[in-house]
Amino acid sequence: MRATIAIPAHNSTKYFEEAFAGAMRQNFEDYEVVVADSSDHDSVQEKVEPYLTDGKARYLRLPPETEFLVKLNILLKSAQGEWMTYLCDDDTLREDYLSVMMKHAESQPQATLIRCRFEIIDGEGHLLRMDPGSKEVMGPAEFLSRLFLPEKKFFKMNISGVLFHRKTFLEEGGFREFPLAWHADLLSWALIGSRGLCIFEKKCLTEIRVHPDSQNSVYDEDLLKAVQTNSGVSDALEHILKRLEQEVTTFKDRKFLEAAKKNVKHYMRRHLSRAFDHGFMAALSTDRPGIGEYVGSWLEKMKQMGVPRFKSALVYSCLGHLAYPVRRPVLDVFKRYKTRKWCR
Repeated sequence: MRATIAIPAHNSTKYFEEAFAGAMRQNFEDYEVVVADSSDHDSVQEKVEPYLTDGKARYLRLPPETEFLVKLNILLKSAQGEWMTYLCDDDTLREDYLSVMMKHAESQPQATLIRCRFEIIDGEGHLLRMDPGSKEVMGPAEFLSRLFLPEKKFFKMNISGVLFHRKTFLEEGGFREFPLAWHADLLSWALIGSRGLCIFEKKCLTEIRVHPDSQNSVYDEDLLKAVQTNSGVSDALEHILKRLEQEVTTFKDRKFLEAAKKNVKHYMRRHLSRAFDHGFMAALSTDRPGIGEYVGSWLEKMKQMGVPRFKSALVYSCLGHLAYPVRRPVLDVFKRYKTRKWCR
């Protein structure tokens, strides 16, 4: 089989039907659609079951407690396509996605990763912006030099709509299962893209939906997990860059690698700062004793780690000394503002 579209689903059925329908109506013959569902209800299964008889769609029921990255690895191993793409259950593919993308796979035998331009839309389907275009063909060093640029300079951080060579990703071990799913997409594209050519299709073939319930907009108060995840991802990226140092042979590629090192460092610092920001909001939104001391201790750890201090840190420090009924309305306003900003 030439291609697999893999859809991880969990309870959210608001956009699933649209995502699944777009996957099923591809004007490409040799492909399958696999849904891995960890919902605690049958709504997703009921929408998929009518399509199971023709053999194009498959359905995997997983326990509700299945972690997101575990689910993605289950899909990776159960897929049958030579090429594969993930589709989050709130995103969509245009009907010619596979027919266009697979032409690149056939014409570029050294390619391991193929991405298209996409539209970023809100919860109601309104266009927010398009991701920037980029060079059509890039080698590993050049691709990595751009991958960790701020997303408005390259492309939106997302797991959906990137076509990759499945065997290559399996050989790399699939998704790395760190305490949090953060960076899973970019680390995975770095692993795959470091093994071959990266192709860019300038036609818009995917819609990425950003909204307050998206996976990436979750606020997690476990800052230890955030630090552990960032450390693990940083180590994995450093390993990739060191390997490429031994493989590149041109001056241009060495310059690209130097840029990649710089951009990775800045990316990880930016994200860790945002993780602390979101972690403080999540912790302060709970009614538990000693929250002021908790925030103060992590602010000190931020300083020791050299994490860039964000503007709202001082506000969080003050809020930690207020009673829960007083600080909660302020936190709600902060969270709404930051979520809207993220969605834009």
